[in-house]
Amino acid sequence: ITGITLNMSTVTNTTLPVNLFQGNLSIKKLILPSNLTEVAGCLFIYNSPTTTNLEEVHIPASVTFVGSSAFSGCFLLKTVYFYGTTMPTMSSYAFSWAGKDTTGHIVYIPTGSEGSYIDVTYFKQISNLDSTYLFKTANKANYDGSYP
Repeated sequence: ITGITLNMSTVTNTTLPVNLFQGNLSIKKLILPSNLTEVAGCLFIYNSPTTTNLEEVHIPASVTFVGSSAFSGCFLLKTVYFYGTTMPTMSSYAFSWAGKDTTGHIVYIPTGSEGSYIDVTYFKQISNLDSTYLFKTANKANYDGSYP
């Protein structure tokens, strides 16, 4: 089975295990638990030569930290939704090589929160695009911020 949406928004966990979705080829869209406080390191890290099919991820407002290599190597990742008005702390390589095989990346952030997402270093990791482009895209592509 491929191309599934995994909606974990009602799961009560505040943390998820490291490597939980490592090498998973089924999930195309992931909605993380609404009360999650930390995105585990290596959550979706790939196993070469296989990558993941993840294209879209929703990160709730409750997340304050994204672990090392959480989405590293998610080559098809194109869209990331951040629901918090403050950018979570990002560990090294949180999004390294994510989106490598796609174009037109969009990082959605809540309207009015652009100032707290000023450190675009981590957005640059989402692809090989210039970080300024991604930050401007995020500013222009706001949404209402309601968690799914």
